[in-house]
Amino acid sequence: MNNKEKSLSQASTENGFASQREAGQFLTKEFAVSYTQGGISLLFSRLRIKAKVPRPFNKKASLEEQLEYKKTLPHE
Repeated sequence: MNNKEKSLSQASTENGFASQREAGQFLTKEFAVSYTQGGISLLFSRLRIKAKVPRPFNKKASLEEQLEYKKTLPHE
């Protein structure tokens, strides 16, 4: 892994990127290199950088009911 790749991996871990475009802007600013959208996508794939998304939840689920249920569970 070269210096650019290490820096990108570290920045994505520490700060995260809102989009691949933002990652491209980071690379342009830090290293004065320009990547196409496809190039950034391949780079992310090679470095195993994935989008961080929250865990899905059921729209019909009630948070209040879940909290009440948890209170009734026996403690181990």
